[in-house]
Amino acid sequence: SVRIYRGTSLVGTVTTTTGGVFSFTDEATSSTGFLTYHAVFEGDSTYTSDESDTVEITVADHVYNITCVASSTSVITGGSVTISGVLKRDNVAYGSQTVTVYKNDGDSVYSETTTTDSNGAYSMTFSNLSIGEITFWASGGPSGVAVSDTVTVTVSAHTYSLTAVASSQSITEGQSVTISGVYKEDNTGYSGQSITVYYKPDGGSESSTTT
Repeated sequence: SVRIYRGTSLVGTVTTTTGGVFSFTDEATSSTGFLTYHAVFEGDSTYTSDESDTVEITVADHVYNITCVASSTSVITGGSVTISGVLKRDNVAYGSQTVTVYKNDGDSVYSETTTTDSNGAYSMTFSNLSIGEITFWASGGPSGVAVSDTVTVTVSAHTYSLTAVASSQSITEGQSVTISGVYKEDNTGYSGQSITVYYKPDGGSESSTTT
């Protein structure tokens, strides 16, 4: 039999097959650095003892990365945005892991945690956003070692527009004219709102009516 040593510690004993071949599998449980292995045959009544050269193995850190995207980079005040992404370890989806999502609105930094699914994916929705630019990013992996790029969401005020047209540009005394138009919020017709129409005859006072 052949004894396998990791450094000075005996980690296994194996038996050779035809041709004197042997193999041994060991899990690299140590932190980043180097592991050394060597094999020893202690000899028997037929063969003399022998010891192999030392083999050095480099143990590298896992590589973690995380993405961060916004469902929209432009929203209206009071609206919402979903921040999502994928956490990977050694380029493989890393599920059931804690991810922290950060939100910086320029006044303060807010953070909240969530858990990745089996595909390493996460998502979080932020609502009732205030006007301005908000920066989001995410971190994950051991001690948050993986940090995403930032994504900026611009939150704008509602925009309003109102048109007014006359049914006729020229009428005679006693005739009527209809004033009509469209009121929009964020370029979409806005129903149920009160509109005040102002009118002023030549040399007269301004009056108004609300509809």
